[in-house]
Amino acid sequence: MYSSKRTRCLRGAVFSVIFTSLTPLHANDNTDSNKFVVKSGGASLNVFTHERPEGIDPAPFIYWVQHAADVVSDYYDGFPVNEAQVDLDFFNGGGTVGGSAYGDNGARVAVTVGSYSETGDLKHDWRLVHEMVHLALPQLPQKHHWLVEGLATYLESITRARAGDLDEAYIWRGFTKGMPNGLPLASEQGLDTSRRWGSTYWGGALFCLVADVRIREATDNTKSLRDAVIGIHHAGLDHRQHTSLSPLIEIADRATGTTVLHDLYLAAGSSRWNLDLDGLWRDLGVSSDGTDIVFDDSAPLTHIRRSITRVE
Repeated sequence: MYSSKRTRCLRGAVFSVIFTSLTPLHANDNTDSNKFVVKSGGASLNVFTHERPEGIDPAPFIYWVQHAADVVSDYYDGFPVNEAQVDLDFFNGGGTVGGSAYGDNGARVAVTVGSYSETGDLKHDWRLVHEMVHLALPQLPQKHHWLVEGLATYLESITRARAGDLDEAYIWRGFTKGMPNGLPLASEQGLDTSRRWGSTYWGGALFCLVADVRIREATDNTKSLRDAVIGIHHAGLDHRQHTSLSPLIEIADRATGTTVLHDLYLAAGSSRWNLDLDGLWRDLGVSSDGTDIVFDDSAPLTHIRRSITRVE
C-alpha cells in the first residue's frame, strides 16, 4: 500500500473511506490464507490472523495494521525495524484487550483483537501503535522499564495526533487526567526505584512530555523528543538489542544538541522528582473546567503545546 521511506499517513475522511469501501485482499502465500504482508517505511511486516473466525473479512484488520505502521513510520522517519511479525489473535467481541512486543527472537508484536470490531474500534485503537513504538527502543534493565513503557504511552498519542487521528483537546484531556499518576508518592524516590503502575506508565510518559517541552525550549522549538528518538533509530538501535540507559541518553542528547535528557534523568531517575506539574499545565495553557479542556493561548508555552500535537 504505502512503502516509501517517509510515509504519508492516512487522515480524516480518507481513513474512513478505507474502512468502509474495502477492496478484496489476498494472502501473500497461497498455502496460508491467514498470512499477509504489509509494507511501511522501508519495512516488511508479516501479518498473521490467528484463528480468524470463518466468514470474518481480514481486510479491515490488515488496513488497521497498515495505518498503525504508517503512523509510526512517519514519526520515526522510517519503520523502527526492517522486518517484523504482527500476530493478530482474535476473540469473540470488539476492540482490543491486550498487546505485547518482543525482540529477542526477531521483532514481533502481538495484539488480541475482537473479530467483530467495528470501524471506530479499529480507527481509535491505541494498542497497536503502542506496541509498534516499543520496537524502536532497545530493551533496558528492569529498573528503567518506566522509560520503555512511558515512551510508548506518550508516543501512542503524539504519533496519532501528528497523523490527524486525534485532536488537540483529546490529547491534553488524556494527559492532564493520566500524568498526575506518575508523580512520586510520599514513600517513593526516583523512577528507577518504583515498580508502581502509575510510575511505570505515566511517570515515564510525564518524563517524555517534560523532555519534549524542554528540548523545544532549549532549541527555540527547532528540535524535539522526535529528534532524540530518531537519533536512536539512526544509530541502528532497536528492540532486538539490549543496552544500558547511559549510552542511549548520550545518543539522544547528541541528536538534539542539548543535555536535556541527561539533566532530567538526574532529577527524576534515581532521586525524588520535585516537578511542579500544575505550573507546567499553566505554562502550556492547559486547564480543565471540570467538563472539558480549556486552552489559554496567552500562556508562554502555547507555541510549544501547539507544535507537540500539530498535524504533519
